[in-house]
Amino acid sequence: MDRFTYNSKTATEPLTLTAFYYNAIDPTTVVFEEEGVSAYMDSVGHIEFYDGENNSLGFVDVPCAESPDMYGHTGQYGTMDCSADGSSICITLPCYEWEDYYPHCDGESDRWDRKIYGYFRVVFDCTAKTITVLDR
Repeated sequence: MDRFTYNSKTATEPLTLTAFYYNAIDPTTVVFEEEGVSAYMDSVGHIEFYDGENNSLGFVDVPCAESPDMYGHTGQYGTMDCSADGSSICITLPCYEWEDYYPHCDGESDRWDRKIYGYFRVVFDCTAKTITVLDR
């Protein structure tokens, strides 16, 4: 599992987490120092928030497509951006359109192509302790 720290007072850019095509993001925790919140993320859009004493503040499963030829997203490919401003935390996940460029393939992942068509943003309000998912 990877663990990263983000300080919204000193950061000038979002924290970008990158996963290569054949190497899914391992479960990752980002600690937002100024906000006193940590976010645990896995590679399929499950995000959990915790306070500084590891008490749960809630979780969300960002919607995914049911099959790879439908519109969907996953943190397993490309990048996710994490940022905060003291009052809220934003985690941005890419949304992909999958294209089968070998229509009679054996289903292996290297037979699929994808392009980004938008993003999901997961916003955690640090004061109200609420989670909102905004699409595109």
